[in-house]
Amino acid sequence: MSLTSEAQEAVFRSSAPPNRQGQTVQANPESLQHIHDVEESEDASTGFTLSGIKKAFEDRFGPLSIGFRAIGYYQGANNVTIGRQDITDNRGPGYTLDLMLTWDPIATGTFYMRLHNGYGKGADRHLGKILLANLNTIADDNDEYGNGIQIIEAYYTQSFLNDHLYITIGKTDNETFIDLNAFANDENTQFIGKPFVNSPLLDTRDNYLPTLAIGGSISKELKLVVLAQTMNRPDIFTFEEEGVGQNLFDDPGFSAQLTYSPKLRGFEGNYRLLGGWDSYNFKYPDGQQGRGTTWGMGLSLDQKINEKVGLFARGGCGKKSTFGLTWYWSGGAQLTGILPSRCRDVLGVGISGLVYAQEFQGKSRGMETHMEAYYRIVLNDYFAITPDIQCVISPCGNSGNSTIVAGMLRAEFRL
Repeated sequence: MSLTSEAQEAVFRSSAPPNRQGQTVQANPESLQHIHDVEESEDASTGFTLSGIKKAFEDRFGPLSIGFRAIGYYQGANNVTIGRQDITDNRGPGYTLDLMLTWDPIATGTFYMRLHNGYGKGADRHLGKILLANLNTIADDNDEYGNGIQIIEAYYTQSFLNDHLYITIGKTDNETFIDLNAFANDENTQFIGKPFVNSPLLDTRDNYLPTLAIGGSISKELKLVVLAQTMNRPDIFTFEEEGVGQNLFDDPGFSAQLTYSPKLRGFEGNYRLLGGWDSYNFKYPDGQQGRGTTWGMGLSLDQKINEKVGLFARGGCGKKSTFGLTWYWSGGAQLTGILPSRCRDVLGVGISGLVYAQEFQGKSRGMETHMEAYYRIVLNDYFAITPDIQCVISPCGNSGNSTIVAGMLRAEFRL
């Protein structure tokens, strides 16, 4: 799922210098008047340009902002043997294109919509369904062979009580509201592997669903959000699924998050307690009915400790009879501007462990360990390039399985 962290966005969109030469420029009044006359002439003759249409819309219906993001990547992993099965050709290119529209029809209301087109799974082409935490979260919204243009998200948020309370209704995923993290939450600019983007226990729906969310501020440092969603399936052990919005009020899923956001020595931090409960009886790949409802709970923490270093951690436990996952943990750091003359570049490192039930579906399993590091090279306000490497030890919790090493080169463009 794709969420842009506030910390990363601040780095990416840091203000440019006054001019390219760093000098003070004196404006010529005659030149300014000439430019003004030209602009007026252009405005009169280009009423049907995109900017003209946008202005006409805003004058009549309210402010509208449009954003665009393009991600291109190539990811590959080594050939491995898992469970006596040889898994090869774990590589491939991919891209995602996202157009984001935000419209404020009234002062206290916002409508958001995201259109998506994407192709390619990278190393997840064959390994994504085998590991409990996949290697390419960028491709979560992609089909391996492309799936056309989709309206991924569309929801409306109404604020009350001077923005201390809000209600959101529409189509989105639960990670829009819960399991946030300033340094490990955005696969487009930060980590790519699932353990460092979202909780593996709460990221089981992996779809954009009809959602009702209610949230707000309890105090200056304390916030609460609760949400309900229609339920269709988890991503891992599913044989059949309901369509999105099918049986709208049957077998819902519920989630909640409590966030404490203090400042320690002037540096921001967020400490989140979150959980989810799903009432849908999942089915396993062999067609057997699942064992009733499932739940998961956990923590998501991030804390800046100085201007350049931020730390993060996640952890959680869940109902092991449904997923075979007892608990998990992850942690790491984000370092900004550690190299001379590269004040906007970002280095991220993380390690995670996913602990299976010792006996699950007749198989003895232990811990699946993930490690990841990336270095994001910011070229300008619009472009960035990131090399990324991941290592998975004891895939599926079995030390006899081959170690997986996956590398990616990711390119970003945004407007």
